[in-house]
Parts: sequence; structure tokens; C-alpha cells
Amino acid sequence: MANAVPRTGNLRGWINLVPLGTVVAGVRRALDEEAGGEGVRFRHEIGDVDVGLGGVGEYIEGETGREVRVLKMEEWTGLVRELGMDSLLVEFFGNVAKSPEVLWQRLRMGEI
Repeated sequence: MANAVPRTGNLRGWINLVPLGTVVAGVRRALDEEAGGEGVRFRHEIGDVDVGLGGVGEYIEGETGREVRVLKMEEWTGLVRELGMDSLLVEFFGNVAKSPEVLWQRLRMGEI
């Protein structure tokens, strides 16, 4: 584990966390319900935990009890690349840091 998060000044908003078991159960349920169906189907899962992008390090510290370093994006991408993160994800995060300001909306359950 990196025990580090990237510092990004251009990202604001929220990350919604969904337990892995919930996602797996949802995928299995969708496969059972749509056996033999055609076309692409989108399923969305929303968890009960919202973490502000400015507080990801503190959230991880609270969950793991381990200190988390805040690194410049270039340092962080180098670290996670060395630790084995998929190169496509490393490039994605590196490019996000170069993009204009992005606001990730807080998700909510329910119908629109």
C-alpha cells in the first residue's frame, strides 16, 4: 500500500465508496436478471460513505490507523507505478492533474 495520496488543486467534490461485496452482488444479480439479453446495460451502485476529495488522506488514516503522506501528483504517480498500479490508471491520474478544474458531484440514492 502506498500510504500516500496525491495533492491536486484542480479537483473538488466527493468520492462515494461502495463495498466490494455490494458491487459483486449487484453484478451477479444483473447477470441473473438479464441472461440472454442484448445490448449494453449500465448499473450504478451508491454506497453510504462520501469522502470529500480534500479529506481522502484523513479518511484513509482513520480507517487504517496509518499515517498517510500527501505527495505532488508526479511523485504519487511514480510511487504507485513502482508499486504495480496498472499503467493506464497511472496515466489517467497524471492527466487528471493537468486538466482544468473538475467538480465531482455528490451522489445520492433515489429516482431522478
